[in-house]
Amino acid sequence: MKSNPLISIIVPVYNVQRYLPRCLDSILKQSFPSVEVICVNDGSTDESALILAEYEKKYRDNLRVIFQKNQGLSSARNRGIEAAKGQWLMFVDSDDYVAENFLTQLAKHIRPNLDLICWGAQAIAENNELIPWLSIQNSHLRIRFKGKCKFGVKIARKTPVTVWNKLFRADIIRQHSILFPEKCLFEDNGFFWKYFPFCHTAYFIQDKYYFYTQRNDSIMGKLFRNELSSRANGAKVAQDIACFYISKGLFYRYESLLQKIFLSLFFMDFDHVTPENKPIVLEQGKAILATIPFVHQNTKLKAIATGNTKILTSYNQPSSWEKVFAIRKENGKKYLYLLGFKIGLNR
Repeated sequence: MKSNPLISIIVPVYNVQRYLPRCLDSILKQSFPSVEVICVNDGSTDESALILAEYEKKYRDNLRVIFQKNQGLSSARNRGIEAAKGQWLMFVDSDDYVAENFLTQLAKHIRPNLDLICWGAQAIAENNELIPWLSIQNSHLRIRFKGKCKFGVKIARKTPVTVWNKLFRADIIRQHSILFPEKCLFEDNGFFWKYFPFCHTAYFIQDKYYFYTQRNDSIMGKLFRNELSSRANGAKVAQDIACFYISKGLFYRYESLLQKIFLSLFFMDFDHVTPENKPIVLEQGKAILATIPFVHQNTKLKAIATGNTKILTSYNQPSSWEKVFAIRKENGKKYLYLLGFKIGLNR
């Protein structure tokens, strides 16, 4: 393995034998020389471990494989962060892949005065399936800026929080002990917003270098179909972010931002869980909110704090992009939103 690579790529692996060769080939066949690849096998029970062994033997100078018991995506990424030797870190999910020679293109933009590099991504359907929300997902992944920018709140809030289309400075991550929140969903939000206050300058590339495989049975698929059964994941991540800001003495400087983050993550749960789980999400969100020392609470936060379901439900309205195209479940019925029209799908 290289002793001081410019870039470390961290790949968490769990039961992805179908996709893993495509992912590893796209990374290891890059022409850029100063890179190490760290695969963390998170207790896979399929043939993923054998595939990793074959690639490690073939690419022993660039690839290192770490094994751990199954602890989840965030744990695997955190383990990779601990092992990485690169000056810059990036993350690739093992069912995705990257563009040919994109590392060479990225390296052209690395500068000492940059803290973040962000590029475009394309969501693709598994087996060319027709996935209704794919165009919505790609809209979320669109890079709205170009070139070098000061990375303030306004730009950060318009930047996708996904970590797999970014280069992060390793020294910032290590100096401030930035890790992914474990055992919950929406973990990218946790990492992105912990990194944010120490990121002053970013460089944006609109070219699409990352290809994200969207599957119907994925968490994002269930979210868009309002079928999540998990509870209060969003609020837990928001709590983790708030605790981090408190520990760094940054909480009250960014209180308004942290309120927005809490509400965004809370409604990711509340709006998309199955109806029977909404009261549970609300109660857990209420309990978590009580642990965060917000001085001023807006109407939505007060509704969560008091458990006012009626007020919260009124916020569950389609957003502007959903009105263009989305399938939503409302009051137990499915509706198609298409170019501003609402069409009932239940008969």
